[in-house]
Amino acid sequence: MVKLEVDSSRLIPLREAVGTKSLIMEVPEGNTVNDMILSLDEKFGSAFKKISGKELYNRVITRYSVFLNNRALWLPHQLNITLQDGDEIKILLPSGGG
Repeated sequence: MVKLEVDSSRLIPLREAVGTKSLIMEVPEGNTVNDMILSLDEKFGSAFKKISGKELYNRVITRYSVFLNNRALWLPHQLNITLQDGDEIKILLPSGGG
């Protein structure tokens, strides 16, 4: 199983579409980060679009920070990383400073 965590404090449209702060998604062996994001979009994309007016898949890969086991992924270049049992994916808003 792969755990998907959504930062509820800053990703309100995604949290509202998913209905919880974090969820567990079962991912078949050999699936990739891209497969998981597509699965998330398939399950929650229409609710996300209704809430935010945006496409979930495109928003995740272009606007959000995605971490695999606490390491930032460089999207879309690392979408084809294969997920393994016990992996954790976090989707967060990118932070900036100054």
